[in-house]
Amino acid sequence: MKFRFVFVTLLLLHSSLAVFTSQNVEARSFLWKVQSEKSVVYLFGSIHFAKPEFYPLRPEVEKAFKNASILAVEVNINNISEIEMQQTILAKGIYPPGDSLQKHVDQETLSLLDTFVRKQGLPPEGFLNTRPGFLAMTLSIMKMVSMGFLPEYGLDLHFIRRAEKYPEMSIVELESSQEQLELFFNLPNQEAFLKYTLIQFAQMDSQIKQIVSAWQNGDAKTLAAMLVEQPEKEYPQLAQIQDLMFTQRNKKMAQKIETFLQRSNTYFVVVGAGHLVGKDGIVALLQKKGYSVQQQ
Repeated sequence: MKFRFVFVTLLLLHSSLAVFTSQNVEARSFLWKVQSEKSVVYLFGSIHFAKPEFYPLRPEVEKAFKNASILAVEVNINNISEIEMQQTILAKGIYPPGDSLQKHVDQETLSLLDTFVRKQGLPPEGFLNTRPGFLAMTLSIMKMVSMGFLPEYGLDLHFIRRAEKYPEMSIVELESSQEQLELFFNLPNQEAFLKYTLIQFAQMDSQIKQIVSAWQNGDAKTLAAMLVEQPEKEYPQLAQIQDLMFTQRNKKMAQKIETFLQRSNTYFVVVGAGHLVGKDGIVALLQKKGYSVQQQ
């Protein structure tokens, strides 16, 4: 498994699935145009795992990208050192000798893990030396791949690859890979996070159509309810994780985007769709700052 692809799930672990469905030509894109007196910033909500048939994207998205001179992404995964990534995972994602997952999670979580892993045709004991946070990420990748969704078709990587072909377009990062890693491996209450991830797998097949429909129709309200509000309501023990993974990161990314709006350039910003929606999403934060924000 490529460690840079493993890293992608750190960005938006529980909202990064997509399937291809026919697009409603009357719907809006998951794209916002933000304007200041000096600059234009296009905000595009990304799907990190996708299928090849997800392309081509809507014309307004392609037009916005072509109009930009700078691509901004959460992290440029093409610049990540796989050796350093592997070293970090081994150091922070694996228990030392004498310790194991059984000592840190309850029996219900172990049972859920056993059921899921056996369905994948793998021995559960092979996962018991993995810490809960990294295990949640690893199992999420397995689930996505088993459903046919691959990170190499993710929209972030799609635009990074395209930008690399244009010498006149530069790529900047809103965060760093080290920031992402430090956040993920130091999340509080990882035991609850692992259980939530395993429970979500059972519901994923029935929910995915709603998520896809909301994304492709530009329905930010529904997506916010499913990706942000519903988890907070159903799993209040994850509130602190939600705050760290979304709210606090949204504020920092919005501040970075504000610096773009003070420069005389056109930016195309690609972030996980979950970061744009809700009362604490990047769109709302920029609106509160007084910027002109219009969904395309």
